Amino acid sequence: GDPFLSQKNLIPQRGIEEEAGGKVKKHPIHDPNQKWDTMMPELGMKFSDRDELKHMLTNYAVSKGYSLWYEKNEANALLVRCSKNEKGKPSCPFRLWASPMNKENSFQIKSLIDKHNCARQQKLGCLVTYKWIGKMLIPDILERPKFSYRKMAEVVRKDYGLKVSLG
Repeated sequence: GDPFLSQKNLIPQRGIEEEAGGKVKKHPIHDPNQKWDTMMPELGMKFSDRDELKHMLTNYAVSKGYSLWYEKNEANALLVRCSKNEKGKPSCPFRLWASPMNKENSFQIKSLIDKHNCARQQKLGCLVTYKWIGKMLIPDILERPKFSYRKMAEVVRKDYGLKVSLG
């Protein structure tokens, strides 16, 4: 950016400031334009909506090979865990809780245990949906309107390390 404008604070800085007991807290704001495999959840991070948060979590899970799943997936709350044991209980310490902000139209990560003790997974379960695949392949589809399902599956395997079914 322009050094003059940055110096004069005319360009908004990353993060939102809140006053809490006289202290100023900065919360990171998710940048949906950053490279997909660099996206990481951060405590306090804000998202424009729940879908943007879920998309970031899918990118994070795919890039790291984490088997994340939604224990609670509602309009006003999202509880995300990693890896399940045979009884369907969480088997990894990772835990993310997010809910809407009270005074603004955004979703925020309210608590986060960003530790994993699980092995890299090949099957990522419910997070990788046709919507996520479609969003990730938009440039390819725009470039080649007659992009076959087989070619899409090949690109997903090559670029994201995922095997997807054609049915």
